[in-house]
Amino acid sequence: MSKGSSCCCPMKSWLALLGRVIIGALFLISGLMKIKYWASMVQVVASIELPYPALLLGLGTAIEILGGISIILGYRTRIGALMLIVFLAAATYLFHNFWAVEAVHTDAVREEFVRNIVYLAGLFLLAAFGPGSYSIDAKTCCNSNSCQTK
Repeated sequence: MSKGSSCCCPMKSWLALLGRVIIGALFLISGLMKIKYWASMVQVVASIELPYPALLLGLGTAIEILGGISIILGYRTRIGALMLIVFLAAATYLFHNFWAVEAVHTDAVREEFVRNIVYLAGLFLLAAFGPGSYSIDAKTCCNSNSCQTK
């Protein structure tokens, strides 16, 4: 790995792995829950009058599941994080728009909005700094001596 990589610091590597597993699991579980409650989730998407709600829900579900797995494994982590950033930014704007809901629901929707912003921050960090040493990306990178590409 390159001179500035995290190969030399076990604490940094373990913390990166733990953070990746937590963030990835959040998205993986969320995607699986969408499958479990498919019919009601289609109704939620349809309620904001998006076209093709089942198709859009399927696309979002696939992004959450594949992105979550990508991040957990540390495989193509930056691509997984970027896909989830686009998905989460759109979902947050469309479904957690506290500025446009009835006053009774503002606090709950604002809380969900803020939670998603925190998730976005974690995803931006993953996209910027990569998955850490304990990842498939790092193993590939170390073997090819081209760490700057991952």
